[in-house]
Amino acid sequence: MQAAVRYEHSLTSSTQLLDTVLVESGASDTTTTDNLSLQVKVDASLSLAVGAQLVNNTGPPAGSARHTDTVMTVNLVYELKNPKLSVTGSAPQAVSDLHLP
Repeated sequence: MQAAVRYEHSLTSSTQLLDTVLVESGASDTTTTDNLSLQVKVDASLSLAVGAQLVNNTGPPAGSARHTDTVMTVNLVYELKNPKLSVTGSAPQAVSDLHLP
């Protein structure tokens, strides 16, 4: 089973907080990944982002004493823009007859 939640919040016109949490659960363990980042626009298509990723595994590999790994990142983000695409995009499509195992 997989589940994800994405949160975005604009702190100012040039600063954005992003957080994505992903949970993957299986028969033997559950892995939870949290990606948190702060993006600051430098110009129209370039941003600087700092982030933290936490990965928790309830059943780590044998010999591993740690359940949680941490990664800190600094990224340069380039936004690709296609002038032929609509700014608003298309409406989401409805899902019918969804069958889960």
